[in-house]
Amino acid sequence: MSQGGVNWYCVRTRAHKEAGVDSILRTRLGIETYYPKWRCRRPVAGTLRWMVRPLFPTYLFAKFDLERDQRNVAYAREVLQIVAFGPKPLEVDGGLISQLKLYAAERDQDDLFEVSQTLRPGEEVVIEAGPFKKLRGLFERELSDGERVAILLEILQLQARVTLPRDYIRPVCAKHPLTMS
Repeated sequence: MSQGGVNWYCVRTRAHKEAGVDSILRTRLGIETYYPKWRCRRPVAGTLRWMVRPLFPTYLFAKFDLERDQRNVAYAREVLQIVAFGPKPLEVDGGLISQLKLYAAERDQDDLFEVSQTLRPGEEVVIEAGPFKKLRGLFERELSDGERVAILLEILQLQARVTLPRDYIRPVCAKHPLTMS
């Protein structure tokens, strides 16, 4: 990474304010930003709806001259901080940003990612929609259509196999698309 000049930095924002900060940095300050998002289906009021969420919640990337622009970026509305290690903000490798942009461009997604979960048999899942909402079970297998899954639930001390839309469940440990392993 270079010393001085224009570099990429990671900017931490208030919760749910990434798009606003992206707009402020680009339009008011003239700073190049990168704000990748992901598309997912999530239950809302008992039905599944497509949503667009930040790929990195409360973070976005900004390319600027640290000496010239640090103060303006750090004190922009809804910005909490420029991510730093000690007193100096950390530079983000431009290659990482290029790779993310290339990945999205190859899929004609315009910085919109689709992340699919890989579940393993026996992995604990929580059901997020439908009549079994909030129950936990064990992932058994994905069904042949790729849209549905078989889950083992323990109900009244009996194991029952239920078939659900894949989008109704998530791994118990998954809080964010990049935490899935």
